Amino acid sequence: MRLLDATNHAALRPLEHRLPFRNGEVKIELVDGRYLLQVRGAGGARLVVDTRALGDAPLVVELQPETKLQIDPSAKTTPTRLLLTAEDGTVVHDRWVTWRSRWDLTLLPGRYQAAITPLGGTTSTRSLDVPSDGAKLVL
Repeated sequence: MRLLDATNHAALRPLEHRLPFRNGEVKIELVDGRYLLQVRGAGGARLVVDTRALGDAPLVVELQPETKLQIDPSAKTTPTRLLLTAEDGTVVHDRWVTWRSRWDLTLLPGRYQAAITPLGGTTSTRSLDVPSDGAKLVL
């Protein structure tokens, strides 16, 4: 978690803190304000939380199971850039694909926008639904 608002608490400074889970819960005390909660891992997640809106209620974040998107670049003859963005515009994958073998990309189920750009070519875009049982994207 990272505090996003300015504060008059001189002791507060940005730092990375790994939150220890016990029985699926984390208990920490926070200064009132907006925080960026970031879950790192294969799918990852980012959420802005305003503790002032919570009052005395706990913050409940439910993590979803991830799924696999199979990427198939086997028909490509040149390096190709693959840019995947979530519905909110967050970039979830940005990489030049220089190989032709298939691989799995782990991400959360949902709707994505894929921008595919061959080296020296024109970008094509397409919408991509990735259900919980996975999907396939042919470049």
